[in-house]
Amino acid sequence: MFRLQGALPERYVNATLDELGVWIGAAKAALGSRLLILGHHYQRDEVMRWADARGDSFGLSRTAADRRDADYIVFCGVHFMAEAADILTGPDQRVILPDLNAGCSMADMADIDAVEDAWESLATVTDVERIDVPFVFEFADPEVYARALASTGPAFEAIEAVGEASFIQAAVELAREKVRAGLPLRAPIAVVGYLARKPASRPAAGNRHAATP
Repeated sequence: MFRLQGALPERYVNATLDELGVWIGAAKAALGSRLLILGHHYQRDEVMRWADARGDSFGLSRTAADRRDADYIVFCGVHFMAEAADILTGPDQRVILPDLNAGCSMADMADIDAVEDAWESLATVTDVERIDVPFVFEFADPEVYARALASTGPAFEAIEAVGEASFIQAAVELAREKVRAGLPLRAPIAVVGYLARKPASRPAAGNRHAATP
């Protein structure tokens, strides 16, 4: 979804990385603990160097929720991640997404009407309460594979236990073993589940429920 965002002043657009670094460093020093910068694993190194915490969308949202002392939370990720952090933080905290057009193609695949239509169709052919929809990522590079694994929810507790560097190193070694064995680097993930109503208990029109993420 395209979202309008005001144009940045020319001095920012035309600034060098060194100049931006000086300004960002000065802002961090001035605000101290009132500022929390969150960096998603997928961000570039020049962004991640300023992050106070890094992780996947779920882990970073939990970090935001735990930091009640932060007045300003800058979420270097995509739109739905900042929205999740905004829900979990207090009313006196401000969550900032640097680029309002930073979206997720999967999050934008269906609006609420399309989800409800899919819900109705599922309810006519199934009587199960939940359907898990698998999604498989495939990678060509062991390091990209390792960072993708690190960005998933199940990896959060492992990274907390052993540290991100150790997790990435172990994942890279595992990926290299797969490559040597001629196996594809695939990461199956249950992206979304739908709670389907049973056909016998279809509600009247207008009483439709939203799918559970």
